[in-house]
Amino acid sequence: MVIKILDLINRDIQMYLPDELWNKIYMYTVVVDKHRSKLLLDIRKAYMIKQIERQYRNDWIVDNDVSEWLYNDIMLWLNEEKASLFMITNKLKEFCSRNFYLIIEDNDDIDAMEIFLLNLPYMSIFASKSKRDVINSKKLWDYMVYHLKEDETYEFHKWVNKLRLFQENEGLYE
Repeated sequence: MVIKILDLINRDIQMYLPDELWNKIYMYTVVVDKHRSKLLLDIRKAYMIKQIERQYRNDWIVDNDVSEWLYNDIMLWLNEEKASLFMITNKLKEFCSRNFYLIIEDNDDIDAMEIFLLNLPYMSIFASKSKRDVINSKKLWDYMVYHLKEDETYEFHKWVNKLRLFQENEGLYE
């Protein structure tokens, strides 16, 4: 649609607009048009991620930082709810191989992966040198959730909602 309109404009009034203006129009048109699907995918993923983070923040009272919970839960989900001390599932192995080019066979490999990820450069406007453990868990959470595909992000979002940790457990202590 945008290209058709620009073609009409281009054909009829190009001679009346300066070249600088046409260069800017084409620059923005190409960016929006060429990367539209990637941009929309990122927006959908970001929305789901923010919903997950908001749920954790609203339902857990932990000094406003829930990244450690989020990181632990995404690792649990990637390992198909199996303790990594006892086994590593193919889902987690494939995720680490696909995104970080790492071979994960046991819990020691997960520890090594965490050290590897923590040593990668990381910038955050929320970084505070006084809260090193918060930075580390936030960094790990960000790396893991960023590398999920859109369908994986959706599945993780559904899994989080299925946990029922975010609703009052009536009769739990009766």
